[in-house]
Amino acid sequence: MRRRAWIGLAALAWATARAQAQSLRVLAPDALHPVVAAMAPGFANKTGLRLRLVAGTADALAQRVRAGEPFDLLLLPGPALQALAQAGLVQPASLRPLARLTPGPVDMGLALPPSSALADAAEVLVRSLTGPTAAEVMRLYQIEPLF
Repeated sequence: MRRRAWIGLAALAWATARAQAQSLRVLAPDALHPVVAAMAPGFANKTGLRLRLVAGTADALAQRVRAGEPFDLLLLPGPALQALAQAGLVQPASLRPLARLTPGPVDMGLALPPSSALADAAEVLVRSLTGPTAAEVMRLYQIEPLF
């Protein structure tokens, strides 16, 4: 009986690791969650990968990155991305403007980690998030596209 339990736990761990490997981990502020979520079906159709969207406040997400949490794409306010780039936690060359949130205004951007096995897939999502469909979704949420 114990052996079956261990085999079951091992199978569950393997399935969990496989599911995580087949997904792109995106950290995005709550305000941009609906935009990223709207791009998920098209992204899955193009890449065969699911999005694992982690939402939260910009400060909390930046802190998670500083603490070493893995990600494949990061959306944060421009100054936070610049600070993370200076700390070597995102690729400086990958920083791109994305949207202006109001009230504020707060200019949001996106960036890639220093390295990622899913960098090509992340670029597919970046193109989706900076394309005409994303712009339409942003306008529905009264977010101004910056691309």
